[in-house]
Amino acid sequence: MIHSSISRLRHWLTVVPPRILAFSKAEFEHKPHPDKWSKKEILGHLCDSAQHNWQRFNWGFYADGVFEAKGYRQDELVRQNRYQEQTTGQVLNLWLAMNEQIATVLSAMPEEQWKVRVTAEWLETDWTLEQLAIDYVDHLEHHLKQIFGPDIEALSMSPDWYIAADTAGDLLRTQGNGKPFIKVLEHRTMTAELFAPKGKDTQSPHEQDELYVVISGTGEFIRGEERITFKPGDVLFVPARMPHRFEGFSADFRVWVVFY
Repeated sequence: MIHSSISRLRHWLTVVPPRILAFSKAEFEHKPHPDKWSKKEILGHLCDSAQHNWQRFNWGFYADGVFEAKGYRQDELVRQNRYQEQTTGQVLNLWLAMNEQIATVLSAMPEEQWKVRVTAEWLETDWTLEQLAIDYVDHLEHHLKQIFGPDIEALSMSPDWYIAADTAGDLLRTQGNGKPFIKVLEHRTMTAELFAPKGKDTQSPHEQDELYVVISGTGEFIRGEERITFKPGDVLFVPARMPHRFEGFSADFRVWVVFY
């Protein structure tokens, strides 16, 4: 669950900025009622949410078993920070920077810390840090729906077709059980994996055709009697049952593998 939330957050970091900038000034600053937030103020509120949750996640990173999450005054902060008076770029850049940092902190979170207990006056029962992170992205998506309306459905990410490379790396690190690969997507006969061997590639030929897409790193690829050098962005094809392997690759070598 938590790794899916990191993917969802990174998805919105890509999708939201160009859509926000597409709004006219009048549309983005329109207040449906004097006591209601404009779209710009909603984004400002999400900046406040990000700042407070970034602190919570950092406290949780080093918490020994339990920590208390402090609340914040939502309406007061939106007025105090005068988001309505700032440029769209100012508010958007703040939201983007804070959430990029949250994604960094969550991705680096030690696996055992996700079970840390979270107490708060606004919680009826204690949560885990994992629940707090999931709720953070749920809250973000709730307010993005207010900004984008029905268009939010077309912008949303399906967990069955998208995964970020960094998120796949987190999964390999925490759930790979020491193996150099982890399956991240599957549809009918197609499977996609992240492959990141360390030092030596010991794989054997497979029963399906393979497509490799190099994410990072350099080295040499051997396919049958052929040998080539590769770099990030290169695509390599191997037919079923053909011997192949990577050699002399750099420490940062990572590659997508698609079997079909």
